[in-house]
Amino acid sequence: MANQDLDLYERVYELFHHLGLTKAHVAAHQWPGDWQGLAGERPELLSSLTLAGGLPPDTSALEEMSVPLFVFYGEGGSADRDIGPTLDSWTNASSLKLSGYSRELWDDIVADRLEEIAPAWEEFLGNADAAVAIHEATCKEGAIHDAACKEGRGEHAGLRYEVRGSGPALVLFPLGLAKSQWEPLVERLAERYCTITVRGPHLGPAAVLEGRARSSGYLDVVGRVVDVARLQPGERVLEVGCGTGAIVRRLAAHNPECSFTGVDMNTYLLEEARSLAEANAAVAIKFEEGNAERLPFPDGSFDAALSFTVLEELDVDKALAEMVRAVKPGGRVGVLVRSVDTYVVVNVPVGAEVRQKLEAPPRWWGGVGQKGCADRSLYRRFIDAGLKDVQMLPQLATYTDRERLEGVYPQFAALLDSKERDEWWTAVQAATAEG
Repeated sequence: MANQDLDLYERVYELFHHLGLTKAHVAAHQWPGDWQGLAGERPELLSSLTLAGGLPPDTSALEEMSVPLFVFYGEGGSADRDIGPTLDSWTNASSLKLSGYSRELWDDIVADRLEEIAPAWEEFLGNADAAVAIHEATCKEGAIHDAACKEGRGEHAGLRYEVRGSGPALVLFPLGLAKSQWEPLVERLAERYCTITVRGPHLGPAAVLEGRARSSGYLDVVGRVVDVARLQPGERVLEVGCGTGAIVRRLAAHNPECSFTGVDMNTYLLEEARSLAEANAAVAIKFEEGNAERLPFPDGSFDAALSFTVLEELDVDKALAEMVRAVKPGGRVGVLVRSVDTYVVVNVPVGAEVRQKLEAPPRWWGGVGQKGCADRSLYRRFIDAGLKDVQMLPQLATYTDRERLEGVYPQFAALLDSKERDEWWTAVQAATAEG
């Protein structure tokens, strides 16, 4: 089977096999994409599972799992439910609640709270190893062995990895949108564990951004903004908050006579962006590290500045002022944000009470910072920033592809009580079977 035909679980399993891992501690962000396949299909490969940021909307895979679980999370943010009581009701689960810390996807949680997370996590890993040793002594199976893989970097099944240290295996999947990822902890962990940091466009937020850029619904709304921006041959175009470069690569392919620059403050995503641009021969793109609130460019450097679903997460007024400053007089600024003041439309056959909950304005999306914008106030903000001839383009993005739909199904389910969830999942299964 070719690499491009593998699903994520198959890629992860192939990587375990390639590295000779028969058992490993696994750590990941709370969203289930990277670890769910292992937990559901091959839990015998897990010595323990650590989740950063909280619990996923759908916890069924965790409830059925028997390996030790450790969760560290902030007490605030968009995921505002306290998960402590849930974890207390599960056997083999423990947690660390970080007082005074938010719980957003972009939190650099390990770097910010290293001195609290490191000792608590090391204690958990040590206890998990001890439990396996006791199990081995009584059952003669499930031993913790030192990993045999050597230090260094490599790539397998479309996943890049770096091995550091020696000891029992500890596999680190991407940590959400955290700028520093697990790096502040790796050197310390490598003194006791064979730490294997895994990354690539199929994992974590990189997979979400790349998958979204293949979604016809998302591309439709992006395309409308780009059309109105009227890019012309020879123009210099900036994308603010380019992430993995999924959109700017597409723009460069369709506008080969323009020059493009992508800027992002997330060095982890920028590394993915450069790698993907090189693989796609998108040579007309420059990627630079920079903060949208303090763009690292002189006044009037660009003919157009664009930003897609990023200004929800930062000080939108500062970012708009910087985009205006960075374009020359007569230049264009185009911004797309999600909308938490527009209703969702769901065509799955459910009852009226369930539908009312599902189709409310989607504040469950989260990802809206205190000074961000994800509503109709964007128009007024454009006016206040001094922009002229402002056009507002309300649009609906339709999810039809399997990957995007499967990503939002659990978020819908989290809005419902247990009886309503059963109704929802039954309706989803019936609608899927009917095509």
